[in-house]
Amino acid sequence: MDRMSKSKQASEALDKAIRLETSGEKILWIGKPRPTTVFRKTLPIWMMGIPWSALMFPIFAVLILSIFFSPPARRVISTWEYFAMGALLIFVGAFVMVGVGMLGAPFWTAWKASRTAHVITDKRLISVTVGRKIDIKSILPEQLLGFDRQQYPDGSGSLSITTGHVRDSDGDRTRLTEDIVGVPDIAKVEKLLLELKARHST
Repeated sequence: MDRMSKSKQASEALDKAIRLETSGEKILWIGKPRPTTVFRKTLPIWMMGIPWSALMFPIFAVLILSIFFSPPARRVISTWEYFAMGALLIFVGAFVMVGVGMLGAPFWTAWKASRTAHVITDKRLISVTVGRKIDIKSILPEQLLGFDRQQYPDGSGSLSITTGHVRDSDGDRTRLTEDIVGVPDIAKVEKLLLELKARHST
């Protein structure tokens, strides 16, 4: 199956999921993130992953090579040395996986954005993502606590929505947010959400 066919199938699956989820609700707006915008927003993670990986990958490779290609030991290797080497491999391997995650983050988020849509109805804000399974997030009007809008000259942009607050391990107050990234006419999105909140707060 070529890329165009997969994209068409994903779009059809997304449209079907939205129809089923919003049955009985009035749709006020539907927007799909621009994968290129989402890709650019995660580029700092990718750039951080380059030096991280440049450091950790060679260390991990040296460990692997030392295990499989070192000359035979001239003494008996104790059990604790095997455990120590295994623990070191696991420890360094975890850092390698973090590097892989950072290098792949922009591509993963762009792929996910291509299969995501945000929907505002007369009852809630819904984010729908289709893949092997359908992931649906709902934000009710009473959860719309605050907005942080970033807008480009063409009217597109992103909206960070505060949905709550929690205390971290240090006791500091941290925001819980839901982000709408890279959609057209972001000011309209904010206005619709403000109106939704106002209607349900009276």
